[in-house]
Amino acid sequence: MKQARKGGGVCHTCAVAACAVWAVLMYKLLLDTCAYMRAESVPGVDELTLEEKIRLLHGTGSKCGYTGEVAGVERVGIPALRSNDGPQGFRGRKGRSTAYPCSLSMASSFSRTDVYAWGREISKEFSEKGANIMLGPGLNVARVPNNGRNFEYLSGEDPHLGSVLASYSIRGIQSVDGMIATMKHFVCNNFETHRQTVNVVVDETTLNELYYPPFRAAVKAGVLSVMCSYNKINGHYACENEGTLVKTLKREWGFKGFVMSDWSATHSTQQALMSGLDSEMPTGKYFGKNLQNLVEGNHSLLPFVDNAVERILYALKQANLLGGSGGGCRTNVDVTSSIRRSLAREFAIAGTILLRNYNGVLPLGKDTRVALVGKQAKLRRISSGFGSGHVDPGKRAVTVYTGLLSAIKQHGGNVSSLFQYTDGSNANETTTVVSSVDVSIVVLSTNSMEALDRSSIAYPDDQLSLLDQVIHTAREHNRRVVVVAVAPGPVLMPWADKVDGILLLFLPGEQFGNAVADVLFGHAEPKGRLPLTIPFEDKQMQFSPRQYPGENLTAVYSEGLLNGYRWYDFHGVNPLYPFGYGLTYTMFKYLGMTILHSRDSTWSVQVEVQNIGDRHGHEVAQLYLSRSNCDCTNKYLRPPNRLVGFQKVRLAPNQTRQVRMTVRFEDLAEWSSANHSWIFPDKCCSYSIALGSSIRDIHLTETITF
Repeated sequence: MKQARKGGGVCHTCAVAACAVWAVLMYKLLLDTCAYMRAESVPGVDELTLEEKIRLLHGTGSKCGYTGEVAGVERVGIPALRSNDGPQGFRGRKGRSTAYPCSLSMASSFSRTDVYAWGREISKEFSEKGANIMLGPGLNVARVPNNGRNFEYLSGEDPHLGSVLASYSIRGIQSVDGMIATMKHFVCNNFETHRQTVNVVVDETTLNELYYPPFRAAVKAGVLSVMCSYNKINGHYACENEGTLVKTLKREWGFKGFVMSDWSATHSTQQALMSGLDSEMPTGKYFGKNLQNLVEGNHSLLPFVDNAVERILYALKQANLLGGSGGGCRTNVDVTSSIRRSLAREFAIAGTILLRNYNGVLPLGKDTRVALVGKQAKLRRISSGFGSGHVDPGKRAVTVYTGLLSAIKQHGGNVSSLFQYTDGSNANETTTVVSSVDVSIVVLSTNSMEALDRSSIAYPDDQLSLLDQVIHTAREHNRRVVVVAVAPGPVLMPWADKVDGILLLFLPGEQFGNAVADVLFGHAEPKGRLPLTIPFEDKQMQFSPRQYPGENLTAVYSEGLLNGYRWYDFHGVNPLYPFGYGLTYTMFKYLGMTILHSRDSTWSVQVEVQNIGDRHGHEVAQLYLSRSNCDCTNKYLRPPNRLVGFQKVRLAPNQTRQVRMTVRFEDLAEWSSANHSWIFPDKCCSYSIALGSSIRDIHLTETITF
């Protein structure tokens, strides 16, 4: 079969013959998969010539400057498909589109409404710039803290968080007429090292309970396109993996749209087509003339081609794209506006996390004398990660320096007496400045990119040396220190207990300086919560080389379900800051929890939450499920607790609101690798519900009964 992919004469003929039986079996499988599609068959499919069908199954490079283009068939009203990166905004010419906060920043919001609005606003810009396919959202669950693309993913380290936010993101993107969302990278593209060749070995239980759920939720929400990843899954490339693409995605989940390859992630023609790939990007190396020749010589492949075409046309029909021409090239159109800048600012605030606020150093008073320290305070490029997800706002990016200066002026402060800046390059100057103000604000930043994992999750040494000097000087003169930490994922903070305040932002977009100023001065509150764990020390999760980055190009996910906070809980290890954690400028009290068991096998969890502080604030109530005393045949290693619900509420001072969440019977389901199906071990386990403000800050617990 390897020789067949090379297209050599006799071997090619043998391969076709050898695949005849496989083709019949796979065709029967595909008949099950697309039987529902036949009823919704798009008019005109049978009118297409073979050449026109093939034309729809591969890219043609980029003539207009989009990330990818697929030629349409104008005579029957099929427009060209124009796809573009990425999850943080329209990647293209500098300054011509809005650089919104990255996906991980939006995951920090724990907000359904914010994620929906974020997806919709980005989608509007794509549409205005002539694209009809957005290459996002990214949904991979964070596994490796060093992953260079953690910032591109909406799931954080939890499948339930990812599932909820994926659904709202998809709905937001596809609420714009003529837009198709693409969930990516399917599946287990959890790190970048050797990403194009590494074989991920992962068991069924881990796939179904940890890495599949955000993608499954996106399918349920109606996503119209899927991008398969570069890596192999259990020995087969993701873009020619019959198990993930056909059996799971198309058959079990009932996905109706089409599967496109990541760029140059196609490795074969016949095998990829028969294993569920519908579109090769960015060119037609395998799905162009090679595929047409194969079909002309082997008519048993035609049903697979027809099915791929039907899936693409189904997506176009659902997006209301059929009958149009696709319009002209508009990649250079400037779609930015003051309204969109305001939205980018609000989204950045939604994801800003207050990690430390010793003795209420924040918010800063209007007469507080402030020093801003470090070159990072004037750095624009910390708004976005690098690679296909990068959006460059150019000079429109608001630095922390600009944001603070503007805030002081806007609210009537005397800049000359209240604000000083030093880049930290002169030690004597730094000491003088820090000792002469009330609060010094130090900006730390690090970044990451596609195709390369982070060599360290620590901040650069030069920034840490400057921070040490500021801390030392502030202590000597009884001054206070606040750190604004910008990062693309988990980051080390060994200095956390030596400073008074910490704001953490995950690559927060072009308006980050204004957002930081809003939160520092109390014009807005910090609304974010941690979507992943901040470790106490480097390599705290203790991945072996076999697990990451893998040995002999094979990475074994032997930790199973013990990922992120689940690993810390199971092993009794304390992180620096736990999943779900985040402070506010007020305080909340949980007044009582009631659990009602409905006849439809759901549990309605109700709790009264009261704001007992003197400021407005948002609380994120988090619901965790645990099981114990199990006497089951399914002995798979499981975490002590897992998130099954969350709700974000805004409360005025002294206001009380009832928060409701639902635990479904299927939330108790566990995947049995032995049975290759879901099981419900409700008769052999005890279950309890824990309600809290983070995985390590539980306020109320109750046992649920059947």
